[in-house]
Amino acid sequence: MIHGVTMDADHRYWKSSIRIAGYSEICASMQVGKEDCEECAKNKRHMHDGAFWTEDGRNQGVALHHWLQFLAQGRVAGSEPEPEIAGRVEGIKKFIRDTRFEFVGGESIQYEPSISYACTPDIWGIIGKTKWVIDMKRGAEMKSHALQTAAQKIALAANGFMAVKRAALYLKDGDYGLIEHTDRRDEQFWRTISQAYHAKKLYI
Repeated sequence: MIHGVTMDADHRYWKSSIRIAGYSEICASMQVGKEDCEECAKNKRHMHDGAFWTEDGRNQGVALHHWLQFLAQGRVAGSEPEPEIAGRVEGIKKFIRDTRFEFVGGESIQYEPSISYACTPDIWGIIGKTKWVIDMKRGAEMKSHALQTAAQKIALAANGFMAVKRAALYLKDGDYGLIEHTDRRDEQFWRTISQAYHAKKLYI
């Protein structure tokens, strides 16, 4: 818990009784990563369908995040993972072996007070002598993933961890891809999107 910020059962962030916007909440509100639909273009009032995940896929994602936290800390499991995620768990192990990742932290709330948002980065630590923030993905690469690591890097810096590099870890069956996000504009764009979100809220 950072700056007294907590998360409820619906994955919403709170600072005492005040709601704090999360990364995903801001992106959903600002329609990040989506083309304007026909109704948007015509300025019609409508709703967007946000159901993009399945329950099984979500459960696998939660389990993989637990394995990532566990293995990144150098711990050894006493049991095998479920068959559905076993290949991706091997990918996590291979990533740790190949990079010799040194775990510093993970899965704890990071609050950025100047822009007023919160996020929960998957893991952050050191590869070689360089500080990284890394977000794990079980699906395909998306442009918005670079924006997510930018938000995480900014929030971590506000809480004392100065990541130099940021990346997404794409898990495969027995393997992985570590895609570094190198565009410095990502951080500038995230600040702009987050500030626009707060400005938008003033007119609701």
